[in-house]
Amino acid sequence: MAQSPPPPPGPGPHEAGGAPPLPAGFSPLEPEDPVSVGPFRLVGRIGAGGMGAVYGALDAGGRRIAVKVIHPRYTAEPAYRATFAREAELLSRVDAECAPEFLGADTAAPRPWLATEFVQGDTLRRHTAEYGPLTGEALRAFAAGTAEALSAVHAAGIVHRDVKPANIILGPGGPRVIDFGIARSLDDTTPEEGVYGTPGWVAPERLGRAASPAADTFAWGALVAYAATGRGPFGTGDAGTLLRRAREGAADLDGVPEDLAPLVRRALAPDPQQRPTAAEVLDEVLLLSGAAEPGADRRGGLRNLLGSAWQGFGAAGRGAGPWVAAAAVLSASAAAGGGTVAAGGAAAGAAAGGTGAAAGTAGAGAAGTGAAGAGAGAGTVLGMSKGVAAAVAAATSAAVIAGGWVAGRAVAGDPEPAPPPSPSPTRAAYPQTVDFRTMTVGFPEDWNVQRVQDDFAYLGDDGPIPAEWVAVFPGGGSCETDLTWTTVSAEGCEHIKILGPEAIERGGPGLAPVDERTYYIPSTDVSLCPEGVATRPFNRNEAESGPSDDVETAPIGDLEAYYNEFAVPCVNSGTGRIDLTYAQRLWLLPDSGILVVDNIGVPELDDMLAQAETGG
Repeated sequence: MAQSPPPPPGPGPHEAGGAPPLPAGFSPLEPEDPVSVGPFRLVGRIGAGGMGAVYGALDAGGRRIAVKVIHPRYTAEPAYRATFAREAELLSRVDAECAPEFLGADTAAPRPWLATEFVQGDTLRRHTAEYGPLTGEALRAFAAGTAEALSAVHAAGIVHRDVKPANIILGPGGPRVIDFGIARSLDDTTPEEGVYGTPGWVAPERLGRAASPAADTFAWGALVAYAATGRGPFGTGDAGTLLRRAREGAADLDGVPEDLAPLVRRALAPDPQQRPTAAEVLDEVLLLSGAAEPGADRRGGLRNLLGSAWQGFGAAGRGAGPWVAAAAVLSASAAAGGGTVAAGGAAAGAAAGGTGAAAGTAGAGAAGTGAAGAGAGAGTVLGMSKGVAAAVAAATSAAVIAGGWVAGRAVAGDPEPAPPPSPSPTRAAYPQTVDFRTMTVGFPEDWNVQRVQDDFAYLGDDGPIPAEWVAVFPGGGSCETDLTWTTVSAEGCEHIKILGPEAIERGGPGLAPVDERTYYIPSTDVSLCPEGVATRPFNRNEAESGPSDDVETAPIGDLEAYYNEFAVPCVNSGTGRIDLTYAQRLWLLPDSGILVVDNIGVPELDDMLAQAETGG
């Protein structure tokens, strides 16, 4: 993702010795990125989200690693560190054939990190889009592998909560269930203020009760239906429509093989008590495939099935191609007389094949204090006491409902609406004009307006979609840290967003599309409450009431935009919990592909948009 403002022309620190070749689906390290994290040497970026970035890396033996690192702007926030530590602790519990192996973490590092094995290959969504659905024994192997991963997750006392095609990698050795960013411990008794999930994949009972393994089984059923047909079992539509179909059991399983369809339909039962467990699902699929008898060695049976049926996957997907560590390129440059090159505060002289972390400053991505790999030690997740783990879970139990179900209705006068804007000033009051798609809008001369080149992607998604959007800082503010399309709140970065169709397609909770009843929060990581903005306590009853049917319109030039106000959940920096909401105002022109988001309450914005010029 690009910086804002863009860096000056010329080679960046990671280009000192010539850019190394990148594996498929990777993007180059950015100038502020470290070149090593813990004992790992970074190769390139895999993706980034609201909370952190994921890098491809190499260990001392050349093994390919995925390393997740928290964004620098959140390292001083206890709530974000706690969330990250919770994810690492949960990952460390899982031992499955079809989940990435956990390799270690340092959650006390200047920039906390966690590492897993890297799984080469495409997501299920990308594979089906390019090559079509899975069939025959490969489909059964997929069904068994994903069930085995979920069975192991549940046996470890965890519920995943975000099983969907973008979170399944079809690797060379089998499918892999990834992204435990919103997983939750089953012994976490802290009430859930809301529900994470993606429309069409979240179980219908999730609006009224805490996550359970049965919710993951429901998502497994939807996943296998998608793998077999290339479409979701509940079709398309807004969040309310998808939820209604799920509650009614109206799954379209046309195209799912006859031997798998009854099991998939049971998994999609509206009543969670009627669904099989993931272990029962695994037993049935292995029996269908002749790979193992019920009660036999499940893991051995799965290996047999994958060995015979899982062929030709992962060879050309994400991560294919040579892996060259940026640190090795920099070291070679320095040895040739190029001097020492620093990146992100960390010394870049880590020798190729070395095991030590670069000794960076407190802002460095390299962790000088962490233990290598999975070794226990101060700051590592494997050295975490049960008391610390419990505190982590208690601090981070809340989540967001997908598709706008959390407080996803217009704010009915609470908090108090802003007073109506004063009579429209003349256009001369807004001399700074900005062209965006078919719209020209004016702003005061002293406001800071920045165009941001961005990659509209998220962890586990289908890869970057490069596009531009506009950040508007009222009163001449600016942002000293990286500003991305997922940034909702960062200290000193409060701004208005003017976005295009890429954000409309991926900007809702869980990367669901934004529509007239869905707020903008493009991440599974809930952000801190915006600085200086009024908040109010989270209202669970309001969250469960569903989206409002009353959608207003407001002018953008000569056009009438959908206009709505939402109560959006956010992390209370004082408690570390998602127990507050703030008011978000949203204007949407779906035909023009324009979305305007105001999280900070700017009364003058109504008039500026009303005076905009539009091309129809």
